[in-house]
Amino acid sequence: MANPEQVAVLKKGVKCWNEWRKKNPNERIDLRGIDFFSEDLKGVDFRKADLRRAELRKSDLTKADLRGADFWHADLRECKFIGANMSNANFKNANLWHSDLREADMTGSDTRDANLTGANLVGART
Repeated sequence: MANPEQVAVLKKGVKCWNEWRKKNPNERIDLRGIDFFSEDLKGVDFRKADLRRAELRKSDLTKADLRGADFWHADLRECKFIGANMSNANFKNANLWHSDLREADMTGSDTRDANLTGANLVGART
């Protein structure tokens, strides 16, 4: 399960989270199974974060840094990833149903067995 201290920092908001990340660049990010339904996570730094089985449905991850993050089996239905950097992320078995991936950088990402039904991929780099 997720690291409770990291979850507490994230609950304080993206600005607080990103500042914490800068101060703790080598910290292993464990957010497995977090439940952040319909959250404003614009610009969040989730680089190399473990978000397996996370519940982020309807969250806004516009311009987020998701490079190398692990979203295996995550619920990402109806999320906004507009302009997000998702390169080399793991979306295997993730549910991206009706997500907005416009202009996202998905180069090197693993989307095997992901549900991309109805996803908007206009301008996305794969």
